[in-house]
Amino acid sequence: MRAIIIGGGPSGKFGATALKMMGSEPVVIEKGFLGGECANKRCIIEISLAEYAISLDVAEAMGLEPSSTSFEDVMKDLRDFREMMRQFFAMQAKTSGMEEIRGEARLIDSKTVEVDGETIKGDVIVIATGSRPFLPDIAGIDLKGVITYQNIIDMRELPEEFVIVGGGAVGASYAYSFNRFGSKVTVLEGLTFLSQEDHDLRSYAMEQLENRGINIVEGAMVQEVKGNSKVESVIAEVNGEKKEFSADCILFATGLIPNSEIAKDIGVKIGERNEIVVDERMRTSVDGVYAVGDVTGPPFLTPVARREGWVAASNIMGNDLKIDYSLIPHFTALFMDFASVGLTEEEAVKKYGKDNVAVLMMPPVAPYPLGNRSIWLAKHDPKLTGMLKLLVERKSRKLVGAHMASYSGKNALHYLAALMKKGFTIDELAEVIEVYPDNDLFPVMAKQMLGMV
Repeated sequence: MRAIIIGGGPSGKFGATALKMMGSEPVVIEKGFLGGECANKRCIIEISLAEYAISLDVAEAMGLEPSSTSFEDVMKDLRDFREMMRQFFAMQAKTSGMEEIRGEARLIDSKTVEVDGETIKGDVIVIATGSRPFLPDIAGIDLKGVITYQNIIDMRELPEEFVIVGGGAVGASYAYSFNRFGSKVTVLEGLTFLSQEDHDLRSYAMEQLENRGINIVEGAMVQEVKGNSKVESVIAEVNGEKKEFSADCILFATGLIPNSEIAKDIGVKIGERNEIVVDERMRTSVDGVYAVGDVTGPPFLTPVARREGWVAASNIMGNDLKIDYSLIPHFTALFMDFASVGLTEEEAVKKYGKDNVAVLMMPPVAPYPLGNRSIWLAKHDPKLTGMLKLLVERKSRKLVGAHMASYSGKNALHYLAALMKKGFTIDELAEVIEVYPDNDLFPVMAKQMLGMV
């Protein structure tokens, strides 16, 4: 069984690894670098900058002299680190025995791919071509100084006035980092800032970010970018009124669009958002052609892409496996990790009724929880110790939502998600003997608040 995988990002790479383990002979076609957008331009870059900014926060709270390293030096170090990752991925592919072809792929039919004039035949094809930034069609979008996440890694100078269009996870994270580095930051969000988060975490994030001097404007519909040869400002309509925000750099964090164009030539069904339509086994509408990762649409998360690659590989090799998108944890890299799995309070109340939902919280009003980093930050500001929130369906006593803002506490969320899938209850959580001190104090909350459910 020879599988041709177009794209060497998380879904393609994991799919190829799984196929190799199962006895297939996969060949990966990649026009850029292995690792995809996440490792080369997107999530690793975003999270690394937030991590550096947090280190500055901690140093300041401990009364230490912050490093005199310049923004230019930080970005150079980040580019050097990216090069290390690229070398590692290349070595990993070589030692695994995976065949890799560099070049631009074009689909000829359901078993044939052309790469720079060379024809490659396979038994099945897996499309893992990822996604790209979505940019609105407005005046001035092509001006110098308008960027997306793809350009961050190549920045040499720190913007003085940095406007970020989009207040989701990516926009919020870069707002925190660039503010910490010294930029004057404004976030323009068309709807609700961090709308994916539970309202208590969202309020906590907004309060802390605004206290740092970040200007967050909700309900701002961007209409035009102004400037001559370079960006000077952006025009947005806010509550029916036109407002102008000055900027020397504008980051558009306005979502992603799948790179599905390659599939159209062989009749693969494409959805309304440019995504390749797949079933639970990652099969497309064309027999023998699979699609995985961002090219299939949201949620645009690396761990999901990896799982999709594994599911496709399993089905290609005759093992019936379906993708499960329930209870996927996510996090946003801010001044601490904002991580969630399951329902928000609003969603839980809508599903189960207000009287049947128990809300358990440890709000950020005291120097507790004491775990990584927060021991020192509690001295600086008690609210910087984080917060935790559990949602319990009273009748079954099952956990239906878990939300936290803490330092590294997100590491517990994938395990909690797996337990929640099995119907984990608040009583079972209370039986857990936790590591202490730690930022994940969900077991402590369960013990202390069991009588409230």
